[in-house]
Amino acid sequence: QQTEDEGRNRQGTYQQMIALVNELQWADSRQSKDLLNKWYFINAGVALLAPSDVVERARELSKILAGGVDRADDAWRERSVEAARQVLSAMRKDIGSGELPPIQVER
Repeated sequence: QQTEDEGRNRQGTYQQMIALVNELQWADSRQSKDLLNKWYFINAGVALLAPSDVVERARELSKILAGGVDRADDAWRERSVEAARQVLSAMRKDIGSGELPPIQVER
């Protein structure tokens, strides 16, 4: 039961993290600080609950997000989408969802 509960908790945390990445992609300067603070809070949960592959990829994504969220441009968005894709791939492996299908970035 505990392992099942932990898996559901991790999955919920992962879903929150991916949703927040999507919000950060298009946040204006007023929203970005609050969203980045939420990101750090959720990322702390990932660091606590997730396997090392997910944690390492999330750290890389954090660096990209923190380094460009205030001046988001297309190049930053592309880097953050690719890093988020790497995080998502590691998350899917963790929860047993298999390989990540190709994605299209909408502009």
